[in-house]
Amino acid sequence: MQRQFFQEVRDKKFYSVPYNFVGREVRVKITAKLIEIFDQDLNSLAAHARLFGKEIYSTDKRHYPEEKVALTQFS
Repeated sequence: MQRQFFQEVRDKKFYSVPYNFVGREVRVKITAKLIEIFDQDLNSLAAHARLFGKEIYSTDKRHYPEEKVALTQFS
């Protein structure tokens, strides 16, 4: 996985965000089972099941630009 599509949330857990929001400041809501990521206007960007452990990733392929999705289908 390419790290540029992920937002780190607590202790080396990485959750994908839409590619056009990578590098921007976001807000994160953490519950017992869910991670929700919002833009600065509190529009929902992503929701992932909460991960437990270290150095792990949750990926939603809808967050990748179309050209990256096409490339991963051939790998």
